[in-house]
Amino acid sequence: YCLVCNLLKLIRLEGETNGINIVGICGKGGIGKTAIAMTIFDKLSHEFRYTSFISDIREEAKKHNGICLLQAKLISDISKETSVVIDTVNNGISAIRRKFGCKKVLIVLDDIDDTKQLDALVADQVHVKREHVFGAGSKIIITTRNRAPLIAHGLEIYYPKELKYPQSLKLFSLHAFKVSPPTSEFLGLSEKVVKVAGGLPLALKVF
Repeated sequence: YCLVCNLLKLIRLEGETNGINIVGICGKGGIGKTAIAMTIFDKLSHEFRYTSFISDIREEAKKHNGICLLQAKLISDISKETSVVIDTVNNGISAIRRKFGCKKVLIVLDDIDDTKQLDALVADQVHVKREHVFGAGSKIIITTRNRAPLIAHGLEIYYPKELKYPQSLKLFSLHAFKVSPPTSEFLGLSEKVVKVAGGLPLALKVF
């Protein structure tokens, strides 16, 4: 996937300057944002002692004390502490600043929905001098359907594109029939599904 290659290249180049890189992946549901972030996370995680992948933030944040629970998970992942309890979002931000200082981290925030969630989980990292929160060489990858929080903070944004017809046909056939491209027996069905799925990778995988 060329976008994965380009993102990896950019993230690694940024690391050579010892800066802290925050990038956003934005697009409609099913376009493959989470899959891209997971691939990058898997490829980079061996380079980091401290890592965290926080999934499904948009839905988890709707739960009672949802953002506090997400902050607690992030802190637990990075600090290796168990039974982390956060009672308020502001206390969570303070704890992240206190515990993450100088640590080189790899963090994926999957399906961020608004600026409050973003600020709560990266401790206003996008507002303040980044070295004050995370260590040099840290990488933060954000996936979202809503580009507004990314634009508001001036973050670099990447937009996955829908698959073209030949790619869609191969992907559906591979997941449905374990063969790619589809055999003549399944070609008609595959073509119908691909037209309905509209180039969305997730739809092609679960159809």
